[in-house]
Parts: sequence; structure tokens; C-alpha cells
Amino acid sequence: MSVKLYGSASIRPGNTGTFFYNESFRALGIEAKYEAWRFVEFDDLTKFVRSRVVAGLSISMPFKQKIIGLCDSLDSSAQLANSVNTLTLSETGEIRGFSSDLFGVRESLRFLTDGNISILGDGALSQIFQLELDRLGRDFLVYSRKRNNWRSRVFASDNIINCTPIGMHGNDSPIYNLESCNYVVDPVIGSTLLHNLSHSSSVKYFSGMDFYKEVFRHQFQIYTGQSLPNDLYTSILEVWRARHS
Repeated sequence: MSVKLYGSASIRPGNTGTFFYNESFRALGIEAKYEAWRFVEFDDLTKFVRSRVVAGLSISMPFKQKIIGLCDSLDSSAQLANSVNTLTLSETGEIRGFSSDLFGVRESLRFLTDGNISILGDGALSQIFQLELDRLGRDFLVYSRKRNNWRSRVFASDNIINCTPIGMHGNDSPIYNLESCNYVVDPVIGSTLLHNLSHSSSVKYFSGMDFYKEVFRHQFQIYTGQSLPNDLYTSILEVWRARHS
């Protein structure tokens, strides 16, 4: 049996996906491996996808909406999100798009408190949050540079959702004041300044790893057709945390 190849396509590849996938494949005896590739230009990513060397590919910003045009079909999750973070490439050559981000968004919104909601950033992930908040009948404000209101993000908010990559690399945070804030959603993986600020301010915090758990579980099932046991995910997470503590 040939080993299936999966991986991630990102401007700044990380090792989270490679660790979680390869540990899961090994534990479940799945003949597959997962790698991370760096792409800066969308044309290069397009050529790579069309080369069909992978059975599945995780798509990161800024390609999540551009990649839609490369898909032969879209799952209902991708149609709802108008965004694709997961590709499957069948043996017949069909490229199908999914959004497992949608499930991370839905899980994080379960813990919203009463009051107003601020979304920082206006990219593909932000738009999924906006769609889901509309579906829930919740009002919100979006702050971004392209909306020319980024400086106004410092106003007090009960719920803050960070949809910018700020804090992922380097010592920066999209916001420095959590006055009156009750809940922060921050899909960035790692001990960010926003995470530290939330902790020091005793604000409930939905972390990048909380978000990644839902994304990963649904994506894993899309790729393999298997559900990932919760105890297996927990054991892998414990090892990951030990290595990053």
C-alpha cells in the first residue's frame, strides 16, 4: 500500500499540523504522512495542487478565498463560509474544497457573553465569524485597516475576536486594553501577548489550540474518513504542550 501524502500550504509554515497529523497517523496505523510547504505566490500554489502529489492540503491565509476558483466542487461548509481551508484531491483528479474553520468558529461562539462584540481584522476567517454571528442574530463591529477604523478598536468591548495574524510572529498584539472585556477569541497558536493579557486580566480566553482542536478533528475526518478519538487527541496535545512549555 502506498503512503498517502498530506500537508499544509502557508506563507509561514509551522510544525503544529505536522506533529498532530503524523502522531495521529502513527497511533492509528494509517499509511500516510504530513508535511508543511511554504508558498508566497498563489501561482506556485496552483501549480503544486495541479501536480497532484498530495491527497489533501490544508490552506492558510492569504489563499483561503483565492483557492475556491481551483476547486471542482465545494462542500456545504465551504459554501457557507465562502472560504476553503481544506482540499482533497481524489484519484480521479477531482479537487474538492471544505472549511473546517467553520467548526472552530462555531465552537468559539458557544461561549460569547452578553454585550457588544468587536472583530479585529476583515480577512477570510473574520468573514466566517461575521456570517455565523449574523446567523445567531448578534450585532458586531469589524475593525480593520481597509475599513479605515483600525485605531478605533481600542474602545471597550464585552467580546473581542482576533482575526488578524498579529501576535503570531514577533512581540505584538492587536489590542492592549481589555477593560470591560469578558471574553476573547484568539485563533493564533502560541503564548501570545493577547493570551497573556487575557490571563492577567482574568478574562475568559478561547485559544488557538482550542480553535485548532475543532479544525483538526473535522479536517482529519475529511482526509481519512475516520473519527479521531478524544483520548488520542488529548494524549498528543499533552506531548505538544510539554514540548512548547
